[in-house]
Amino acid sequence: MKRYQPSLGRRMRRVRTGAALLLGVMASFVGVTARAQNEADMYRAARAQFKARHYVKAIMILKKIVAADPRNHNAVTLLAHSLRRTGHCDQAMPYYHKILRIFPRRSDLWNNLGVCAFRLRHYDQAVTAFKKVLASEPKKRDVLRSLYLVYRFQKKYKEALAVVDRAAKFFPKDVDWVAARGEILSRLKRHREAIEVLRKAVGMAPRNADLHYRLGLVLRRAKLYKDAVVQYRKVVSLRPGFAPAYSELGTLLAYMGAKKEAAAMYRKYLGFIASSRPKEAAWVRKRIQELTK
Repeated sequence: MKRYQPSLGRRMRRVRTGAALLLGVMASFVGVTARAQNEADMYRAARAQFKARHYVKAIMILKKIVAADPRNHNAVTLLAHSLRRTGHCDQAMPYYHKILRIFPRRSDLWNNLGVCAFRLRHYDQAVTAFKKVLASEPKKRDVLRSLYLVYRFQKKYKEALAVVDRAAKFFPKDVDWVAARGEILSRLKRHREAIEVLRKAVGMAPRNADLHYRLGLVLRRAKLYKDAVVQYRKVVSLRPGFAPAYSELGTLLAYMGAKKEAAAMYRKYLGFIASSRPKEAAWVRKRIQELTK
């Protein structure tokens, strides 16, 4: 039996077809490689713009990359960061959600998502995000502070106190956490405890005008007006430009009958607000007139 032998022409056609297929595959590979190289070059350019803080330029480049390849995780992440840096948290959040579905253990991304949610006043989302971070990094100071602030804005003072107590275990010598505890105790109307805690904070940092002012506020809420005046005087001695302390002194001294000194404090306060807060300035001028009749 004769073995089948294709004709020379048929063999040549097969060769040409195979060569064409091979060239097609090679061209496709070259095209994919070129596109990948182009994306890599664009991403490097975007990173350079981001590092130079030219966030708008970075966003323009990154949006092109993500439009062409939505699965480019590095580009999606950097785009989210760039949008956040420009204040466009509403646009950044969907990208953070997208990348966190792929990398759910990235605590840095959860933190950034929480910051965006906080800025947009999506407090419940912020709480969830910050708790995700603290689940893996319980001693992360800035995240503990962020969670505390969210609860404060929500007026969830019991939850805020729990965060403060948790932070105090990790940072017992941190005066800011001591002061925060005093402030929250005051919000819970536990003024005596708050005063004790804030006096401790002042003892830790006696030249910190902010701490003296916060102690003064709590003393005023507790109706310990003379003690509050002492703290406000300390504030203005440490920081003469601390405007709110002059207002507090004016109010308390007037209440205590020291009208002349109260008017003097209001005049100093007026010097800080005369041009920037005209309505309040008008009220202060009227109050000075009443005190100097």
